Amino acid sequence: MDPNSQHNTDPNMKSGFAVDSSSGTPTNKWSSPFYEFWDPVDTMLCSWCCPCFMFGRNQHRRRDPAMSGFSYFNGDCCLWLCLAYCGCFGIFQGLKRIETRKQYGIEGNEVLDFAGSCCLPCCMLVQEDKEITRRAEAAGYQRTSPMSYP
Repeated sequence: MDPNSQHNTDPNMKSGFAVDSSSGTPTNKWSSPFYEFWDPVDTMLCSWCCPCFMFGRNQHRRRDPAMSGFSYFNGDCCLWLCLAYCGCFGIFQGLKRIETRKQYGIEGNEVLDFAGSCCLPCCMLVQEDKEITRRAEAAGYQRTSPMSYP
């Protein structure tokens, strides 16, 4: 259990992010703990059945919150899958988790990132997906509907 994690049912949450109760400013913690992997269900199923797809989606969304040009079979997905065949996916996933944490200024350390990515990769992928999605939505990036004729 990560002592820095907070449930998103916490009264000190604002826009899905943990906030300091005295100042009201966002803290640098994950907005949901890694062990809440079952919600949303579609994310959990994708993560458990096809973790390479989830990994590729997370990396694409982190680079482009609007998800333009997204494909499940992207370079990150294929590299994760190839590394999984030789048992090295955890190293790659851990490195990308560190990048995500640093990009969003989330507290933590490299040892826990690698340990979680090697031992609980699907749970970590769901946690990262929730974080990346919430931050993209909070920043105002939302997928637009396709154009249609009236």
